[in-house]
Amino acid sequence: MNPRELSEQEVLRRNSMAELRRMGIEPYPAAEYPVSGHSDEIKANFTDDAERREVSVAGRIMSRRIMGKASFVELQDARGRIQIYISRDDICPGEDKDLYNVVFKKLLDIGDFIGVRGYVFRTQTGEISVHAQELTVLSKSLRPLPIVKVKDGVKYDAFDDPELRYRRRYVDLIVNDGVKEIFLKRTKVYTSMREYFNNAGYIEVETPILQSIPGGASARPFITCEDIQVLEEREDLVSIRYTYTAPALTGLRTEVTYTVESSGAMGVKVRYYGGPDRPELPLLGLRFQTPEPLKKVGWLGLSGETYPDRKKGGVFGWHEEAPHVPAYLVPQECGCHADTQAAVLEVSGGAVLTLETEGENTVAGKLHHAPVSVDPSATLILGG
Repeated sequence: MNPRELSEQEVLRRNSMAELRRMGIEPYPAAEYPVSGHSDEIKANFTDDAERREVSVAGRIMSRRIMGKASFVELQDARGRIQIYISRDDICPGEDKDLYNVVFKKLLDIGDFIGVRGYVFRTQTGEISVHAQELTVLSKSLRPLPIVKVKDGVKYDAFDDPELRYRRRYVDLIVNDGVKEIFLKRTKVYTSMREYFNNAGYIEVETPILQSIPGGASARPFITCEDIQVLEEREDLVSIRYTYTAPALTGLRTEVTYTVESSGAMGVKVRYYGGPDRPELPLLGLRFQTPEPLKKVGWLGLSGETYPDRKKGGVFGWHEEAPHVPAYLVPQECGCHADTQAAVLEVSGGAVLTLETEGENTVAGKLHHAPVSVDPSATLILGG
């Protein structure tokens, strides 16, 4: 990664990693660290009148409170979180205090992996903790984690943006409670289903998932371009028509006409022709890439932003809206679904993309609440 693209936190963490290596601590690859207990099991089995139990735990630093010669760390392992009490003189019994004063206080950050060996005890506030007697640096986290704060049961600065959670699932698993349990339950469900079918004599067959061409349930009918016609050719304008058919859908065809002007404006007109047994089914759903942000979108069809909304009770007619697409997402893909009779996409640069359907065998002509005055063959172009 280019150093100029790193954030301030990422630069500081890389500098800390370099300093750790100069001190003889190698964070990569992480050394094997045997553990003798986990956070949930340690808390469940602790009793105040039992003999002192020695444990070894390992995990991420999720929070820490440094108070001079002593500190508290919240450690997250594979099964939960537990508090660690760290005293400078306990982990540094000799004259050299660098492990606490330098490594722990200055070079470690939230998200880093450490291993702790010590004994279990209960603090004065009643929290079951591990009193550290030995601290081992296992690995360095080079990217900062979101810090989720909880006070009186209320979360602050939570990592709850849906898009970020899906795109960075690894962060979601680390900082949000309960997400890991969902994945574990999902795995158990699939495992039980697989065992059931295996015991019944079924055979599991692997199918490719990293393929560039969609297959299986995602496959589309094979589409053939049968005819290409140059309708008009001038110095300031070129118009070309393509005719598409699908062998699997007898009688259906689509005509797409592109008109490009010397000024850079481009128009696209689409006509669907349905078959006798499926007059309302278009041949294909068309997508266009616009080189500039769209200024306006208009369509003749049902109102509603999503397909289910339109099917549940959208109002038929001419609708317009200004898309909320930022410029950095251009070129963007635009489309037209089955219940749209005509549509217009207006681009900032002046180009207008026009989609229209023609003939009686269109979806708009079959809508029970379509006005009688609507002419399916009419050409609708946004004013201007």
